Amino acid sequence: MKRYFAVLLLLLSGAIAQKVEIISYQDYTSAAEAGLVRGSKNRLAVEVDFTGSEVIHYYADQSTAPGGRVLSVSLADPDLSAGSAVYPETSLYVDKQGKSYEVYEGDFSVYIPVKQEAEKSGADVIIEGIGCAGDTCLPPFEKSLTAEPSDNIQTLDIAFAAEEGSKQTETPPAEDPQEAEPFELGEFLLYCLLALAAGLSFNVMPCVWPVLPIAVQRLVNFAGHGRKKLFEQGLAYSLGIISFFAIFAAAGIVIKLTTGNALNWSEHLRYPPVLVTTGMLLIVFALFMFDVLSFAVPASISGGGQKSSGGDLAGTTVMGFFAALLSTPCSGAILAAVFLWAQTQSLAVSTVIILLLGVGMAIPYFLLVNFPALLEKLPKPGAWMEKFRNAMGFLLLFIAVKLLASLNAEMLSKALTYAVILSFAVWMFGSWVNFTTPKRKKMIVRALAVVIAVLPAFVIFSSGDKLINWQPYSTPQIQQQTEQERPVLIKFTADWCTNCHILDSQVFQDEKIASALEEKNVFTVLADTTLSSNPATTALKEEFGESGNVPLTVIISPEGERTKLRGIYSKKELLEVLDNFSVKQDG
Repeated sequence: MKRYFAVLLLLLSGAIAQKVEIISYQDYTSAAEAGLVRGSKNRLAVEVDFTGSEVIHYYADQSTAPGGRVLSVSLADPDLSAGSAVYPETSLYVDKQGKSYEVYEGDFSVYIPVKQEAEKSGADVIIEGIGCAGDTCLPPFEKSLTAEPSDNIQTLDIAFAAEEGSKQTETPPAEDPQEAEPFELGEFLLYCLLALAAGLSFNVMPCVWPVLPIAVQRLVNFAGHGRKKLFEQGLAYSLGIISFFAIFAAAGIVIKLTTGNALNWSEHLRYPPVLVTTGMLLIVFALFMFDVLSFAVPASISGGGQKSSGGDLAGTTVMGFFAALLSTPCSGAILAAVFLWAQTQSLAVSTVIILLLGVGMAIPYFLLVNFPALLEKLPKPGAWMEKFRNAMGFLLLFIAVKLLASLNAEMLSKALTYAVILSFAVWMFGSWVNFTTPKRKKMIVRALAVVIAVLPAFVIFSSGDKLINWQPYSTPQIQQQTEQERPVLIKFTADWCTNCHILDSQVFQDEKIASALEEKNVFTVLADTTLSSNPATTALKEEFGESGNVPLTVIISPEGERTKLRGIYSKKELLEVLDNFSVKQDG
């Protein structure tokens, strides 16, 4: 009660705390606000309140935090400090591999003792660290907020010194967020060499294996057409690799200048649209490995041409770019050390380091084209290479599955559905026509395949704002609502139920239905019967006397009468049932 009273006083005095968003990932957020408080012995302190989802956590132990980046809350002006920051007790987070970490999560507060003069001047606070949503860790952040001066300061029964058992952590000295680490030539050259080594190591990582036999076979095929042609192909492949890292570096510069955050390796894989797009590209390339996609373009990919045409060079460049893209899910100790150091340097230095990763990855191909004798030592192309290429298709599918597995259940279901449609479209594009097919028929078939690949994507991945606030199935909660004479709508559904998805799109994604449910104050329940062990599956049979068929919608009136709508029904049918309810507000 003291805290709420203090907040009211702050509002009345005009000292309104400014809440700053620290982390936002999908539907999960964590924010912080700062204000002045007094602890025991009349000590003044800045209270930084973190609020947000318990899914979000910040690291507390430097030995287990990525890059040692624990949550740090410090004063922008160290001269205002009157003691060490007081952090809350930590929680234990266990990841999917069973490894445990000490973290701060959900709602908690950090206190920084300050001198009495802060009562009149206020105090600026800097928050730094890394936050994670479950096992998905986000880029390092640095945020600033202000504890405004106030004449009405809340008093808390908290010790701001090492007394009464308070957990304390030394606050690291505040750093100028715009100031990079001092440049040292020797250290820079060392990390340049490490960047080259890290880039070179990409070529032996499983992520890149599927592309290597095609790239090498391409160079072998062009070796017989003169050194100039071979050099052009090697240069094009290398430029494709380096262009990816150049784009990556440019994205890092934009993000750094606009948000102040650093772009991490594999950062793009934290965004579901990028994950889905990358996964679909891997599946398409796997189908090419299986010879499902067999049309004229492979000649520019596998080296079937007799000269280095523009199309040949473009195909080689794209292949190099794709190889670099495939390297992003892979990492290693050298790469981690290089990126961690680069993040502390100026934009110019960090850009050079990132480009050197691409140069390092391209070194083997540069050597092959400049020393053609090396190509003669490679195994000659033959049936074994075709089998190896087919086998690499399965590796691509494995990588795609690993990427898509990090999506939430709803997005994963959409991605798998689209993957089947896309695979059919690719098979149609590559197998329904051949070199003897008339040009007009070929254009029609392939245009239709493109339509089949593109249009469903807009339907499947449309955001579809959730207009209705669905609650998970809970028998006690439903009983509580019915005892309060509140109408209840229970939608029994399942992930594998096609008609359920049709019903959702035709009825429950309609604004008129959502408005009617809100107007009638209906308590809406999503009863998931996907698995036999789900509570809703048991309730469907035992409490509602059903055999288990879905979709089924049960509407319970304020008087306790049940109406069941089976299968796919119209919006009109549901509205007719709702129209019989009188409006009764909750609470």
